[in-house]
Parts: sequence; structure tokens; C-alpha cells
Amino acid sequence: MSVYGYLKYNLHNHPAVFMAFAFGLTMPVMLLGIYPYRREAGYKRPVDVPRSFPLPLRAREPLSGYDD
Repeated sequence: MSVYGYLKYNLHNHPAVFMAFAFGLTMPVMLLGIYPYRREAGYKRPVDVPRSFPLPLRAREPLSGYDD
């Protein structure tokens, strides 16, 4: 049985395992190829999401009403 025949057999009889194996082999190649291509195409990373709310630069006013 040739390599092509074995791959074809697995594709028809075990498609989930075959595709998982195929994705596993292509991911390192994609990681090495996608990021340089994105930089070359002019992609810029979006601004990071703020992790805290900015505090105002003024004195805090005491609350009036809604007293417990």
C-alpha cells in the first residue's frame, strides 16, 4: 500500500482523525507564515482593552440623598 493509498483510506474511514492530524501538521507552518505575511500586508494590532476604569483628576463630591 502506498502512502497516498493509506492517506486516502484514512480520509474515507477515519475523517476526524485524519483532519486532526492534517491540522496538527499545518499549524506550525501557518504560525511561521501567517504573522510575517500580516505584517507585510500592513496589519496593525488593535489597541489593548483597558483593564481598569480611569479615575477622574478632580476631588470627589460627597453624595447627597440616597442615604442608607
